[in-house]
Amino acid sequence: MKAAWRMLLFSGLISVFTGIFFVTDLLKTKSAAGMGVWGYFLLFWGIAAVMISFKRLPFFWLMKVLAAAGIFLHGSLVLYWLLFPEGLGQELGKGNSFYGITSGLSAVFCIFIIGKKTKKKIRSHSISK
Repeated sequence: MKAAWRMLLFSGLISVFTGIFFVTDLLKTKSAAGMGVWGYFLLFWGIAAVMISFKRLPFFWLMKVLAAAGIFLHGSLVLYWLLFPEGLGQELGKGNSFYGITSGLSAVFCIFIIGKKTKKKIRSHSISK
């Protein structure tokens, strides 16, 4: 598994776990900052990223589009965590730094995926060349 696929898989898993946490938090209590609704976006993006990283599609542009969406989702969560740490503290409780740090790590991985160069040669599955 290439490094880009591993980074996408790790970012997807982080997103799935963070999304599950935010969605279950939404079901328990009313979300004052709207982070529970944001959990659905994180959850669906994480599921798509994990599925594409396991399938290992030859369309590298699709992985870059997913990485751009991951930067948007996780980057905004990190900015919210940096600007309003007490707001996320009300949402998450005492362990609020864990989700901000992991979302930052996921955003960095997505930035690395976008920065990777693509190979133009794709193996042909035909018999004749």
